Amino acid sequence: MSILAKVFVIINLVLSIVFLSIIGALYHHKMDWRSEFSKVTVDYQRLAERERAARDLLTKKTEEYDGYIRDREDKILSLQQAFQAIGESFKEARTNLSLETQEMALLLTDHSRVISILTGQEEKIIILTTAANYFQREFQKALAQKNTAENQIARLSSIKLDLEKDVSDLRTSNAVTRRELSDKKLVLQRLRDYGIPVEKIVLLQPPPEIKATVVAYDAPTRLVLLSAGRKQQVEEGYEFTIYRGPNFIARVKAEKVLPDITACRIIFEVAKIEKGDDAATRVQ
Repeated sequence: MSILAKVFVIINLVLSIVFLSIIGALYHHKMDWRSEFSKVTVDYQRLAERERAARDLLTKKTEEYDGYIRDREDKILSLQQAFQAIGESFKEARTNLSLETQEMALLLTDHSRVISILTGQEEKIIILTTAANYFQREFQKALAQKNTAENQIARLSSIKLDLEKDVSDLRTSNAVTRRELSDKKLVLQRLRDYGIPVEKIVLLQPPPEIKATVVAYDAPTRLVLLSAGRKQQVEEGYEFTIYRGPNFIARVKAEKVLPDITACRIIFEVAKIEKGDDAATRVQ
């Protein structure tokens, strides 16, 4: 018996009980049978409408359940098919596993042979590692020596550039001095040609030996102040040699002479003049 039939039987049973209850109540109270029958008929119609509504609802629910059952059956069928496919895949995988197991056994044999070979190579690797570390240390030492050499080359290149500049300045100064000497010789020769006794008029004698110290030096104006002046017999035009210990620094010429100090102009220099350097008209 289906669910719907069972529901209908239960509804009829309930309605019968209700109807009998109504009849019993009417009989017990001895009421008007016609009016009571009309009321019972109305109630019965209401109950019939409710029954039809409940039946329609149950029919709809039954149809939904039937659809759900059909959907479940379709899914069960698809799952059975998938299970069969999985079974076939499992058989194939088991076959492949057997083949891979055989291959793994071969690989293990090869692995054992490779390990035996590598065991013999460990000593060679240790030797090569030791040699590599040694060469790495030697490379670091060589790299440090290279950096030191490059620094020395840079310093020597800077010194070379300074010396080349000083040589260029000396050559320029020498050329100027040669031109001035040639001009002076021409002037002296002209004076001699005119009968002027130049040697008697001009007493050629070197400046006295005067020693001083550099008090100040101004690089932009190339002026040097010396700690000797007119009181030390310095005159304009005197030339001083500036030196530092045994090293020659520069040659300067007195331009402005004061009682205790002299302002000199640099003729040429081979190094930077510093405060405290020695200066003298004659260098032994």
